[in-house]
Amino acid sequence: MQLPLSFRRQLPAVGVVGATLGAAILLGALAALSGELALLFGLVAMLAASVLLAHRFGVWWMCLLFPLAQTVVVPRQVMGVTGMNPVNILTAATLASLALAWLNARFRHTALGLPPMPRVLLWLYVLPIGLAALHGFSSVDQIPDYYHQIRAIAFEDGGGYLRDVYTRPMFLVVFALLVAMVFRDAPNPRIYIVPSLLAALGLCGLVGYVQVESGLSLNVLGSTHARGVLSGLGMHANEISLLLNTALALALFSLRGARGLTWLALAVCAATFGGTVLLTFSRGGFLGLLVIFVAFLLHANSPRSAAAAVVLAACVAFALPDAVVERASTGVSAGDQSAISAGRADAIWPHVIPVILDSPLVGGGLMSILWSPPARSGVISVAQTHNAYLGLLLDMGLLGFVAVMGFFGWAWTQVRAASREADDPFFQHFFAGAAVTIPLLFVQGISDDRFTPTATQTLMWFGIGAALGYRARMARRRAASDLPTAAP
Repeated sequence: MQLPLSFRRQLPAVGVVGATLGAAILLGALAALSGELALLFGLVAMLAASVLLAHRFGVWWMCLLFPLAQTVVVPRQVMGVTGMNPVNILTAATLASLALAWLNARFRHTALGLPPMPRVLLWLYVLPIGLAALHGFSSVDQIPDYYHQIRAIAFEDGGGYLRDVYTRPMFLVVFALLVAMVFRDAPNPRIYIVPSLLAALGLCGLVGYVQVESGLSLNVLGSTHARGVLSGLGMHANEISLLLNTALALALFSLRGARGLTWLALAVCAATFGGTVLLTFSRGGFLGLLVIFVAFLLHANSPRSAAAAVVLAACVAFALPDAVVERASTGVSAGDQSAISAGRADAIWPHVIPVILDSPLVGGGLMSILWSPPARSGVISVAQTHNAYLGLLLDMGLLGFVAVMGFFGWAWTQVRAASREADDPFFQHFFAGAAVTIPLLFVQGISDDRFTPTATQTLMWFGIGAALGYRARMARRRAASDLPTAAP
C-alpha cells in the first residue's frame, strides 16, 4: 500500500528531527558518563544536531575547524575512543545532513546537485595514493619500536596505518568537495571565506601566546636551539608558516577586489598573517613570503599598485628585527650547506635517495621511510623526508610522482580559470590568490610537508574546492542565460 503523498512529503522532515534527537540523546548519554567532559559533549551534540538540519552550516564549521585540526585546541580523541573527535563528528554530521537533504529532494521530486567529483582528482590523486597505502600495508610490522616510543606514529597495526595515512588525510579532499558544493549553490559563498580566515587568525594568536609564555627573547626564539618552542601547538614552525602563508595569499590578493570595511578587515588579516610567519622563524616560510610578494607584483596590473607594494615591502624589510634577518641568513654567508638545510642535506637526504633507487617506479608505500633500511638500522630517526619531492618519490615512485604532479597542474589551471571567469572583482582576485597557494606548496615543500593531504594544506584545498564550485556556478549561470525565453 502506497503512503499518501502528503505524508510522504513529511517523511524527510521527520527523518531530520529523528536523526537530530537520536544524535543528541546518544551524545548526551556519553556526556553523562564523562563528568568533566559533559560541557564539551553538550556543545558537540548541539553542533551535530544543528548541522544535521543544514549541511551548509556544517561546511561553515568545517571551514573554521579544519585549519586548526592539527593543533592542540582540537582533541585527537574524546574519552579515549579512537576516531571520536570534533573533526570526525563534524564531517560525519555534515555528510549525514547532505544525505538527508538529498533524500528530501528525492521525495519532493526536486533536484539537489551532489558535490562535484572531477575524474582527474580521482584518477590522478585519490586512486594512486590509495594504491600506495595498500602497498605499504604489509610493511607496518617492520617499523622500529623507536617511532612508537617517541610517538611519531599513533597506529599499531595495518588497520590503524590505513586510517592514519589514507582515510583521515582524505577527509581534506572531502572537505574540498563540500566547499565546491556550497560555492556552487550558496546564495553568498563569501561567508565561507570568513571562518577560514578566522581560523588562521586564531592560529596567529596561539603562536603569539606560546612565544610570550616561553619568556624567551626574539634572538633566542630565532636560534636553532628554540626550534621546538612552537611544536607544543601540535604543529612544527614550518607547518605553521605554510598554513599562514596560504591564508596570506588569499587575504592579500582579495584586497584588490574589496572595498570599505571588508578591505580594512582583509588588510588587518594580511598584516597579521605576514607578521606571524616572520615570528615562526621558518626559512621555508620566509621563502614563501617572497613567492607571494613576487606573485602579487606580477598580478598587479597598474604601476601604482606595484610601486605601493615595493615601497611597503622595503619599509617592512627595513623594520625587520635582527633576529629575523639572522635566521634568514643562517649559513648563507659561509656557504654552509648543512646549516642552510638544517642538516637535511647531509643527515637525511643522502640516505633517502638510494632507497628511492631501489624501487624507482612504484616506491615503497605511504610513509615508507618508517620501515626503510636507514630507519631500521638507526642511521636516520625522522618520520618524514623533510622534502616533499623526495617523500613522494620514496613512497609512490616515478609513476605516482607523475600522477600527483599532473593533478596539481590540473588544479592550478582550474583555479586560474575561476579567476578569469569570475564576474565579481572580489572573486577574480581571491582566486588569483588561491592559485598562488599551489606554487607555495611546491616551494615550501623543498624543506617540509608532503604532496599527499596534510592539515597545513587546508586553505590550499579550500581554494581548489572553491574554484571548482565557482566554475560550476558560472557554467550554470551561462546555461540559464542561453535558455530561450517564452513568448509574451
